[in-house]
Amino acid sequence: MAPLAQAWRDASGDFPPDPQAVEAARLALIGGAAAEVVESAACAAGGFLFNTLHDARAALAILEPARARLEERGGGGTPRLLLLASNCAERIGETVLRLALLELGLALKDGRPVEQAQLVAQHAVATIGRDGPDQALARLRQAAKVFEEEGDVRSRAVTMGRIADVLQQRGESEEALRIHLEERLPIALRMQDVDSIAHIRLCCAMLRVKASGLQGDEIQTILDEIAESFSLYVKH
Repeated sequence: MAPLAQAWRDASGDFPPDPQAVEAARLALIGGAAAEVVESAACAAGGFLFNTLHDARAALAILEPARARLEERGGGGTPRLLLLASNCAERIGETVLRLALLELGLALKDGRPVEQAQLVAQHAVATIGRDGPDQALARLRQAAKVFEEEGDVRSRAVTMGRIADVLQQRGESEEALRIHLEERLPIALRMQDVDSIAHIRLCCAMLRVKASGLQGDEIQTILDEIAESFSLYVKH
């Protein structure tokens, strides 16, 4: 496995997320590869299966054995692997596994600040029913601050969207609308993130409907936002 890893990994030391990474992960697991090779191959394979092929179950079938192998060697997984595995578990409805993976990640002592903040944010969302919206908001704001300090614009925008969702649940529609318009939309427009723009426009329209119904001066704004959202989804 060592010479194969040397041949297949890129200049940064990672396996590219493509079909070859899936084979690399399979060989790493059955060939007793070094822990960092197993982790790198599994994350690349899992990322390809989850993000490109949208097959969360197949991705998890690689990530979970990789995590178990790392645990056998005294590791137990890295923040990157655990985050990806928890996303896969969420998509296929494995809520107990998702929470367990996130809590394993939070228990780690190492990891980049951004990765730790991502774990905090996802755990806040996963436990909102158990711990309540106030604690979820506090932890999401904590994560957003880290993303801002670390310059991770995309992660901060995603987290602000989650904050807006919690505020909406609490009935704070005006603040939720402000976050979508002032915190999320400029970033999505700058990054030309069509999916996010469409989602933001739809969220804004729904918030306006909830606040005032289909009456008053905002009717045209609501219709325009819904039309733009639909158009972007269709084109994309």
